[in-house]
Amino acid sequence: LTAWLAGRAPGVFASILATVLIEYLFIPAHGLTFATEGATNAARLGAFLFVSLLLSRLVSQRNFARDTTQAKDEMLARASHELRGPLNAITTWAALLEHGIAPEKQRQAAQVIRSNAKMTARVAEDLIDVSRIALGEMRFVREHVDLSTLVINCVASRAASAREAGIELESALTPVVGVEGDPVRLSQVVMNLVGNAIQYTPSGGHVRVTLWQSGAQVVLAVTDTGRGVDAADVERMFKPFVRLGDGGALGVGLAIARHIVHAHGGSIHAASAGQDLGTTVTVAIPATGMRTSFPVHRRWFHIAGRPPVLPSVAH
Repeated sequence: LTAWLAGRAPGVFASILATVLIEYLFIPAHGLTFATEGATNAARLGAFLFVSLLLSRLVSQRNFARDTTQAKDEMLARASHELRGPLNAITTWAALLEHGIAPEKQRQAAQVIRSNAKMTARVAEDLIDVSRIALGEMRFVREHVDLSTLVINCVASRAASAREAGIELESALTPVVGVEGDPVRLSQVVMNLVGNAIQYTPSGGHVRVTLWQSGAQVVLAVTDTGRGVDAADVERMFKPFVRLGDGGALGVGLAIARHIVHAHGGSIHAASAGQDLGTTVTVAIPATGMRTSFPVHRRWFHIAGRPPVLPSVAH
């Protein structure tokens, strides 16, 4: 058809090439949507589409920068709030020690100062890690890691905080091979996941930590009976500067954990049936093929006065 038009009716053919009919759909912020149409040439249409695409990308980049800046500002405000409390406590008790207090109070003062110093250090470490990730400067050592022992130690470290919160903390581990990675950073992942689970679980709830081997991967799962997460927010949990709900100091723990897991060639994801239905965060890391001598291990950190229950483990 184009060849026929070019040979028999060159004027009509040139007109077709030069003129394009465009239908516009206007969607105003307020009022009714309406359609209209207009005619232009191909060059103008191309320029119009190019400018529209460019503007769309600029608007998207502006919105992303605005949202990121707002999230950073909120995180810095939370960091200031989280630091103010422990620093005030340290200053107050240090002043009391300086002016002299009863001997029986000195031990309490030392404990308060030590506890609040640890809280301050945790906030500072999170801020430093976020900065390292943003700059691509987080470094890792590489060595064989007995993940079973690492998980046991991390769970034991969180047992006291779970007991204080009235939460039953359970660990169920089956024999697994080792992994290659950074033991300090992997411990940070486990501590963050278990700490988050405890923080978002109400008193009387349960947190379960399981470890098993699935093919060429070692899999860790942390399950809680806490507030749960809406399906739309599951992926947002792992984004930096995003915090769901009013829990947590800075809301960067999962983002840091994801970066560490990905650096080890692994994957991390969360699943939740919805609000108040609990959450499971699962981490999978490639195994090295070196089996540890660790036996089947089940442990239940329970509230005083309540009998422990050993659940079955099936994977």
